[in-house]
Amino acid sequence: MAIAYAPPRWLLKECASVIIPTITNTVNLSLSSGHLHPLFKQSVVSPLLKKSTLDNEQLSNYRLISNLSLISKIIERVVKSRRDHLFSRSLLNHHQSAYRRHHSTETSLLYCTSTTTSSLLLVHKNFLVSVYLISLLPLTP
Repeated sequence: MAIAYAPPRWLLKECASVIIPTITNTVNLSLSSGHLHPLFKQSVVSPLLKKSTLDNEQLSNYRLISNLSLISKIIERVVKSRRDHLFSRSLLNHHQSAYRRHHSTETSLLYCTSTTTSSLLLVHKNFLVSVYLISLLPLTP
């Protein structure tokens, strides 16, 4: 796998007016399709010594640093800003558990289980009432 070349920032700033429309189209295409191109999922991983006083021969003394591409970082920021917008305006369904603080799949499962159990109990009670009412009817017309 080839490592992508990252142009210097000064060059990006100098060419911004030319490359911004292309980056904008790429980000919008990724968000509208719901897919992230495999190239944007790649990163350059570098080991970094946790402390300069640690033994550099021992692998456990290193922390891995992952550097994403520029477009990956831009997409990440756009998604975060859109997510923050949805949260700040309370536009998400209150039963949604993904990407929410203090919500998990467990929270979602508990809600589904509780709702299903309540519905079954209601149906069960209605069934019992119906059976009871039918039993009160005379057998012969």
